[in-house]
Amino acid sequence: MALIISLSANAQLEVLSNGHINIGNATAENNLKSTLSIWPLEGSSSLSNMPYISFGRGFSASIGGDGDSGMLKFNAQRGFIFTAANVVDVFGYSDIARNFFFSYSVKAPAFLTSSDARLKRNVESSGDLYLGLKDVNAVAYNIVAPDSSDSTGIAVKASKANEELLDDRVRFGFIAQEIQKIYPNLVVADEDGMLSIDYTGFIPLLVDAYNSLSDKVKEQEETIAELIKMAGPVYKPASTDGLSIQKAVLRQNRPNPFNTVTSIECTVPNETATAFICIYDLQGQQVHRIDLKERGDVVSTIDASSLRPGMYIYTLVADGAEIDSKRMIITD
Repeated sequence: MALIISLSANAQLEVLSNGHINIGNATAENNLKSTLSIWPLEGSSSLSNMPYISFGRGFSASIGGDGDSGMLKFNAQRGFIFTAANVVDVFGYSDIARNFFFSYSVKAPAFLTSSDARLKRNVESSGDLYLGLKDVNAVAYNIVAPDSSDSTGIAVKASKANEELLDDRVRFGFIAQEIQKIYPNLVVADEDGMLSIDYTGFIPLLVDAYNSLSDKVKEQEETIAELIKMAGPVYKPASTDGLSIQKAVLRQNRPNPFNTVTSIECTVPNETATAFICIYDLQGQQVHRIDLKERGDVVSTIDASSLRPGMYIYTLVADGAEIDSKRMIITD
């Protein structure tokens, strides 16, 4: 690739003592009116549509071909800005906010955030800051064009934040004004007063919330396990596969409540190997057991004098499976 450097007729090219090159007439009346243009030459004599870089008045540079060029300019308030041919600030660096800004979506294989311990001070646990997440309101929204009208007065201000309406797709996120009340450190205002959210800053809060929730779930699981142990043996529901004629059934004792004798009726299929009725108090302790030798419709009796007055749970177990449970009450 060859380069063609073009200077205007009255341009001055000067090598300064500091090694910098000054191009143009650097006077108050005629400040950098000359232009330095650079074209790549690839065997074509026509340069009208060739890409070029052109430095001219106002510390600016045009990048691109004729009719489709962008302008790299310097703004005292916003720093260096690249502006497309349609006068849209594509991207730039803001001296005030000390960050880069983009008017279009930014795409990359990965985004990395500096997080070395040597770059941090005043490090401490976030504590219970994650509790504020319960007040965060997730919303669906569309981007508003700066020339649109909105009865709420929100997002209608002409701003670099929405200067270019990219599309009308539905997006998901938060409202910066709402987040500012909960996590003010995660909200930043630009030179137009428009607010932005540090979404990455939510990650530590979400991790803390997850860890806290995991600890509570583990504690609840341990409590449930203890309660199950106190309640006595737990059996799986009986399977009725192959019991085409008879099914195991437990019926309510009669009379109930009682203070002398009560009868418990149940049906035990002929194919059942073992069956019994267990009686538990409300603390889950087994207080009585009746082994059932007969099959078919079986009646068992309970003498009230063998138990203390109170409420009990009785369960029919057939071949190691809990068939059903009922309540019975013994009165004084």
